[in-house]
Amino acid sequence: MTGLFEGKLPRHISEFVFTIAVALCGFSLFTTLCATIFVISKCESGNSEATTARINQLTYMLSFHCVPEEHKVQAIEYLKRYYTDAESNDRETVRLLCPSIANDIQVKLLKSTIAQVSLFDGCSDQFIVAMTSLLEMVAVPAQTTLFSAGDYGDAMYVVHSGVLSTICNSVTVRELRKGSCFGEISVFSSLSRTATVVSTSYATLDTQNVLL
Repeated sequence: MTGLFEGKLPRHISEFVFTIAVALCGFSLFTTLCATIFVISKCESGNSEATTARINQLTYMLSFHCVPEEHKVQAIEYLKRYYTDAESNDRETVRLLCPSIANDIQVKLLKSTIAQVSLFDGCSDQFIVAMTSLLEMVAVPAQTTLFSAGDYGDAMYVVHSGVLSTICNSVTVRELRKGSCFGEISVFSSLSRTATVVSTSYATLDTQNVLL
């Protein structure tokens, strides 16, 4: 308390009151910081327990229904990644926001990616914003076929995380990673898919159904 006055004790009432006020503010900030850290740790602990409970419940259900071990491992891995990957907190946070704010955040994050799609080259800024705002995030486990060659084209995709493979005639011709966009021609036509796309790892994608 004497540090405010170069080591001397407060001599006046105003100095003493000021010193007490500074000390109380410091104590209040320290208490608030400790409380915030405690609440955050409790939330993380609660989320971890909820995730573990979901996984245990799924494991029991799969075992009860005699699901093959290969599919069981894949399903459990998907659930673990869905609730513990880096994007899980982002998804939960966005759900708590009002739709207009969530939409603004989505446009801010994905607008540049959509603008780089060759099919949309030369389109107005308003069109790009409208396209971006219609995207919805989905998550898929590894070895999931999004669509096969010859399927009806009904959506476009933007890779948010993970790796996917484009396969033609049983040959992998391209790997799709974060920021890659595919299937955009299907947004404006009813052409059949020319290739098969399979997720190589757990992946999250932003997708949009056809407009026409």
